[in-house]
Amino acid sequence: MAALVLELEFLFLSTSLLVVTTCALQINHTGEVVYRDNSVYGVVDKSAVLECGEALPDLYIWSFTKPGAEAIKAVLYDLGKGPRMQKLAKMVGPLTILPNTASISIEKLPLAAQGLFTCQAFYDIEDEPIVYYYYVHLTVQVPVSKPYPVISEASPAEGSTIWMNCSVENGSEPIQYTWQHKTLEGNISNFSQSNHSSVAMTSVSRNHTGWYHCGVSNAVNNETSDWLLLNVTFGPDEPQIDVTPYHIITHGYSTLENETVSMYCQAQSNPGSQYIWFYNNSQINTKPEFTINKILRTHAGNYTCLAKNPHLHSQSNKTLSLTVYYPPDGAPMCSVEPALNHTALRLLCSWLGGFPTPSLHWTIEPIQTGQKKFNSGQQSHLLTSNVIMLSSESLNLNSSLFTCMGSHPALQQPKECSKHLCKHGNKTVITKYYEKNSSYRLFFLIPDIPPAEPVCFTNVTADRQYLMLSCSWNGGVPEALVWWDGPMDQNKERQENSNVLVLHYGTAHSGKPYTCYSKHPLLAAAKTCSITLVSISKPSLLMSDTSPKEGSTVWMRCNLESGTEPIYYVWQHQLYNGTFKTFSQGGGSFINISDIVRNQTGWYRCAASNAVNSESSEKIWLNVTFGPDVPQIDMVPSTIVEGYAALENETVSLTCQARSNPASQYIWSYNDSEVFSGPQLTIIKILRVHTGDYTCTSLNSYLNMQSRKTVTLTVYYPPNGSPYCSVEPALNHTSLRLLCSWPGGFPSPSLYWTGDLIPTGQQQVNKEQQTKPMSSNILLPSGGLTPNSSLFTCHGAHPALKHQMECSIHTCKSRKPSGN
Repeated sequence: MAALVLELEFLFLSTSLLVVTTCALQINHTGEVVYRDNSVYGVVDKSAVLECGEALPDLYIWSFTKPGAEAIKAVLYDLGKGPRMQKLAKMVGPLTILPNTASISIEKLPLAAQGLFTCQAFYDIEDEPIVYYYYVHLTVQVPVSKPYPVISEASPAEGSTIWMNCSVENGSEPIQYTWQHKTLEGNISNFSQSNHSSVAMTSVSRNHTGWYHCGVSNAVNNETSDWLLLNVTFGPDEPQIDVTPYHIITHGYSTLENETVSMYCQAQSNPGSQYIWFYNNSQINTKPEFTINKILRTHAGNYTCLAKNPHLHSQSNKTLSLTVYYPPDGAPMCSVEPALNHTALRLLCSWLGGFPTPSLHWTIEPIQTGQKKFNSGQQSHLLTSNVIMLSSESLNLNSSLFTCMGSHPALQQPKECSKHLCKHGNKTVITKYYEKNSSYRLFFLIPDIPPAEPVCFTNVTADRQYLMLSCSWNGGVPEALVWWDGPMDQNKERQENSNVLVLHYGTAHSGKPYTCYSKHPLLAAAKTCSITLVSISKPSLLMSDTSPKEGSTVWMRCNLESGTEPIYYVWQHQLYNGTFKTFSQGGGSFINISDIVRNQTGWYRCAASNAVNSESSEKIWLNVTFGPDVPQIDMVPSTIVEGYAALENETVSLTCQARSNPASQYIWSYNDSEVFSGPQLTIIKILRVHTGDYTCTSLNSYLNMQSRKTVTLTVYYPPNGSPYCSVEPALNHTSLRLLCSWPGGFPSPSLYWTGDLIPTGQQQVNKEQQTKPMSSNILLPSGGLTPNSSLFTCHGAHPALKHQMECSIHTCKSRKPSGN
């Protein structure tokens, strides 16, 4: 059908043909029917030519037999009065008879055209008829469509089994499937190739992680899918801990006090591990690297790195023991005391503190007359003990120097102290040297009773590892003999100069006396002093406010009824995993928490300890009130990606959530009018009239505070019907203007034209120009720049519609009237 408008005609432009040649016809007069067989392979929606000899017969009949059927049905025939199409011709596709032949061309092959076509051709009807049967077996093949891969589990756990399937909507068998794997580094390799669309992967490993795509091919074409990521999850493996600086000892690692120590933990895992550091089972850090600046002796202990894979709910850990070396205080101390009823001397060398214990030993050097100290070239005698006994015979050796040498791993150079003994009449003179100094003191052993009475007192080491009970009775010559008696055999069995009783912290006995005995040779009876230790009572925790507002200040007090000083207080906060974390400690029973935040909500307790025992209070809940924060509004469904928008007749739910303690109450307003109370507002079958501002107000009735958020909800609805194509003259009837309109809808629909247009200087349109997009209103140029039999199509799209709508216009050149 054609319509003449302004000397242009609108026609349909057919597609190209795929022609398959059959065998040539040879006419003979044997009287026998001649049979010819041929096969033609066509592609769906393409064209194919079915030949019925080369010469035009006098009469011919085309018939068709479906696969699997025996019936032969006529498609068209020509009995000398022109071709006649049958109803069946519509089923096998648009048929065209090629000029001067009985061959037919099928445009846009449908699948229904597959089967046996038979052409009965009759030649020389008026003389001696010759009959030919041309059998054409038509096979219609379908190109493979773009495949899309499907993985049963996109993030499988290592060791599990998965399958991958390459789905193809269309395509003639047989189809070949090829899988390729691209690593995260970009290396591509063939993974599988077969005629099956599915492939199974048993016991996947982390090396299988990467991108996969499948390719499909048949006799017509081949297609490749998009890449799909396979992310194999695993781990965590056992962590690897690197310590800097690096010092290995028998049972772990060691470091020197005041060094900066870094411990870095790493465990292979996908997704990446989360790390938690523990010190002696107490959580201290949540990062892979834990650094201690200027490490102290109190930091010694076990450090555990816990690696967690939150996706697989798996974890692994590794523990190392860290020992902190610290030097003893000052320098070695040399002292002398009488022994064996004042007939001998005992030289003692001590160097308190330090870990490990310092190494001490004595050396003896003879001093020549007139020499104050020994030199390194003189011969010395090494005594490995830190205590040596000088008998009366030894005291007769005049001018001897006794040096105590002390060394420690935390010190680069050894330290020393010295004693110089010489005889002066009936007295022994002792000179004491301090390291390299030449200063000295003289001690004369004259018996005398100490003044006053013995004094008992206690001390606790800085690291709270030891309790020291000390006893002193100063003065007197010789020094008094001092020893301790304690309950449960906690004594030193009356060893001389045992004026200090060292007990491990927390092992002292409560309510029982520790007695110090002091004995002097000039007194018949010993003198005493005593210390009785009192244990800690169970503390009670007091808070200024158990429900404070975020940002305020809260104080806590740990009350005790009894307990011997000094008392050490520890404040603890219970974590989500049930363990208690220390957040403050010291000698005070009172603490302030200023500018308190919501994360400090939880159970709290205090613990008190002295040398006898330790006790913890009952837990008290601290409930920090806050909020509400600015609400978060989520919309379901989210069909329209941009902003808050919905399609008309959808059921839309707006959910409001604001962090608050106590929990918030919610009120919804539409265009400043209250419409609902509750966190979720649902509109069933939303209409365009529901477009507007929706406000969620969050109320905290306890704090008398509120916050709000407003979103604008837009309802999208489609335009009416489909696009409307029209044409009007332009440029004084020398051209045409194509118009496309599609009223209604929100937002306005998108309209554009596609069609054939010959650029200036070009003879004909090419395939790339046939579908070039143009604006919604286009002006067709004059001067032959519009090809004959052109198709112009207006395409319309709208967010509320899944598919595009269109309308079309055909153009063609009309012949000029003769004589013009």
